[in-house]
Amino acid sequence: MIKTKILFFASNPQHTTILNLGEEARSITRKIREAEYRDSLEFITAWAARPTDLLDEMNKHKPKILHFSGHGSGEEGLVFTNDQGEAKLVSTDALKTLFSKVKNNIQLVVLNACFSAVQVKAISKIIECVVGMNKSIGDKAAISFAAYFYSSIAYGHSVKEAFDQGLVALKLEGIPEEKTPVLLCRKDTNLDNLYLVHTDKVDYSKIQKIDTDSTGNNITLQDINGSTVTVNYYDIEKLKPVLQSLSDTETFEVKQLIGSQHKEILTEIRRIQNQSDEKNTIQKAEKNLDGLDDFFKKITAMEIERTKNRIMSNYKLLREYEEMIILENDPILKMKYQKEIDRRKNYITTDESELKSIVMKL
Repeated sequence: MIKTKILFFASNPQHTTILNLGEEARSITRKIREAEYRDSLEFITAWAARPTDLLDEMNKHKPKILHFSGHGSGEEGLVFTNDQGEAKLVSTDALKTLFSKVKNNIQLVVLNACFSAVQVKAISKIIECVVGMNKSIGDKAAISFAAYFYSSIAYGHSVKEAFDQGLVALKLEGIPEEKTPVLLCRKDTNLDNLYLVHTDKVDYSKIQKIDTDSTGNNITLQDINGSTVTVNYYDIEKLKPVLQSLSDTETFEVKQLIGSQHKEILTEIRRIQNQSDEKNTIQKAEKNLDGLDDFFKKITAMEIERTKNRIMSNYKLLREYEEMIILENDPILKMKYQKEIDRRKNYITTDESELKSIVMKL
């Protein structure tokens, strides 16, 4: 299983205010263990962190998430520990340079330290997503926010959802510091789609590979994130929602992999496709009628019905020809069926355009 590594740096040097960093690490660990995808996360701690520990531990563990807990000094930087156990400041510029050169596969940085918004702003130009604090934050608030932030991550939620749940936790516990945490992301990052836990939930809009397994009776789909799903050809109830999530091209690829030796499965897939085609066509037709008054609906309904029926008829023929091209061994006939497939696709495209333009004619 692919694990998401969280590298937790803790620093509380001598002669600085004592922070309950052990409780923070314990709370995060407990919340991860209680979550649905606990086995997909690995929590690694580095105590009394020295500045160069950042390099050593990042190179060693290659985390996706880097977390710092300790003191922050705003413009001056973050407070680490030197070899004598005393405070050692690491500047914003030094941190920015570090992440520019040794970012590895880090996607999220969490700076659970007071006045760390300065560093958040600088680092977010390099790393996809950065969380920090725009002012001083109390121990209780820092612990609660972090625990529920990672709990949400471990339940398979996006970084944005996790951040929001961390804020909600503060409100529920009556801690009036929900405006202290800040979240910034790089310009090319879509926060709603940033997930850091491998949940094995396949993103059907981003399928990268479709194949059969060694038994020859299962279809395996893999998305660009590496998540996979395997479905038995004969398990129609499980196969149906998978097919309904795929594009026409991907479904045809599945049918080709199943091949002529499973003709009854191909027929069942065609039935599923016909149902889906009919449902989608009806929805498109009804959408064109929405917003029209009764008079125009009566005028338009018959024209839409004729166009809709042509589309559904061509979809059915398209699916039949797709099945025939898979079952046929004669290359000449295959070419003939392919021409019919292309023709039906053109008819469907033309009629769907007509469906959209009917209302515009009024």
